[in-house]
Amino acid sequence: MAKLVIAGMAECPYYARVELLADKMVMSLPQFEIRKIVKMSSEWEDFLKDICEQNHWKHHTSPVVWREPVDFGGMKLLVGGANEFQEYVYAYYGVKSDMTSCAMVSIASDNIRFLKEMQKDQEAERLTNQPFKIVITHANSAIAYSIMPSFLDGSIFGLETEVTVCLHDKAEYLQSLQGIAMEAEDTACGPLRGISVTSDLAEAFADSNFILMLDELRKNPNESSKNWKERKTQHFVDYGRSLNQFARKDVKVVLAVRLNDEFHSCYAAPIILNSAPDALNSRNIGAISSYVASSIRSIIADRLDVNASQIKDTIVWGIHQGTQFYRADCSQGKVFDSKHSAVWAPTQIQRSIRDIIHDETWLEKELPKLIEERVKLKQDSIRHTCALSIAGTIAFTIKHWIKGDGEERIFSLGVSSEGWYDIPQGMFFFTPVRFNKPGNWSPVLDLDLSDKAKIAIRKIIALAFEEQDDTMSSALDSEDAHLYMITSSAETGANIPKDTKDYTELPHKQASGDVLVSPNSFRKIQTYQIETSQDPISDIVTASSSYHFSGEKEEDSSNLPVKAEI
Repeated sequence: MAKLVIAGMAECPYYARVELLADKMVMSLPQFEIRKIVKMSSEWEDFLKDICEQNHWKHHTSPVVWREPVDFGGMKLLVGGANEFQEYVYAYYGVKSDMTSCAMVSIASDNIRFLKEMQKDQEAERLTNQPFKIVITHANSAIAYSIMPSFLDGSIFGLETEVTVCLHDKAEYLQSLQGIAMEAEDTACGPLRGISVTSDLAEAFADSNFILMLDELRKNPNESSKNWKERKTQHFVDYGRSLNQFARKDVKVVLAVRLNDEFHSCYAAPIILNSAPDALNSRNIGAISSYVASSIRSIIADRLDVNASQIKDTIVWGIHQGTQFYRADCSQGKVFDSKHSAVWAPTQIQRSIRDIIHDETWLEKELPKLIEERVKLKQDSIRHTCALSIAGTIAFTIKHWIKGDGEERIFSLGVSSEGWYDIPQGMFFFTPVRFNKPGNWSPVLDLDLSDKAKIAIRKIIALAFEEQDDTMSSALDSEDAHLYMITSSAETGANIPKDTKDYTELPHKQASGDVLVSPNSFRKIQTYQIETSQDPISDIVTASSSYHFSGEKEEDSSNLPVKAEI
């Protein structure tokens, strides 16, 4: 038995004639087998050239017909074009084609429409079945290596979600990344569809669904402060622009970025967000609190003699860059299955950490010191980055962000503020959130903060902007300097703390209420005056705010001094 293959252009009327004649033969002869290949005119030349080169044929028109022996195998035998096929069928089977020219043209038009619909359906099916693309930047790092198993085995994105992983790093690390890719393939994890390595941002971010940024940048020994700040700013500007051009519009970005061995994700995040206005919205980018959240749980668990997994709802406020830039908050913290209860109860019963420890001095003053001591002790002991614990925190947070959390737990995520708890709008700040729905987070807005907590948050903001102003003063010469501001250019400037320096010359506009105010007509001055007393634990923080508009809004000023012990 032989099988005939008919290939041709969809718009070719001679292909339509041969196709109909072949269909007639199939209905008359059960043993007559036909396979059809239809190509658009843009694809035909390449297809015909390839098939002729493979079989050493000479044929230049549409259609082309050949015979494939199916019982015993063998070479494909060229029959020819439309005329040769009609002669072949008439000689062997005595069948002629009586199709008119008008019918041939009509069927060719139907073929074009049918092929376009088929290609559209195939593309829709391809997109539906397209695996979830994960990108890891600085993939040669120890943190990336430690978190890889969680991405591959389905524990984060689910066993039912097929994933492809793209490892991105500098060109000099590609050989190392190839080795990591081979290791990943050797794990034979079910969800893994494929893994690739690249040093090209466009290739890495193309059609990406999820991006984990683990970049580590260091100041060169002889590099000036100005060049260092411009270089790190431009690094994240490039990331944002590549995201904007190549990534999917619903891409999620998580940052655990380090600059000179300190985590600066809340500084890198706004640069990336401002540089990717089309691909990113503020709800799809967040920073991980790295070692702080996990250290809080471990230290409290050790004090209470329970497992760290039984400590929940501890909060990290701030921007996480040294102890003065974050606050460990146990006001909402809970302990499950505590041994320190008067009555033993099932594991789902919870008690407040403050009720059990009952030592405000330890929670407010000793706990931050213990966090830093614990981190230093770990690093001195293992003599490298605490990659395992950082990777665990990242994986835990991503898992609940992607899948949702049904236990109403509180997480700390560095997100773009919308004015919650008097945090300036647009500032990236570690804030309590919940992952109530898969793929979404919502801020926890019902916390009754103590005066101490409010003053501590204000102090962190003041210190952050003092640091930010130094950065701006050395980066203003760069054309992308305005991207290094903590706020987004698309957000209102009405809640942005600034010192008395005037940044109205920066090339972007700000909106206040219903009035569009140009940089030259709007300036807000908000200063934080910090006076340190004799006792290093007590600080006086005074927050002063004044708003100045020219022409379009009335002037409003307030001076709200606040004094409290921290």
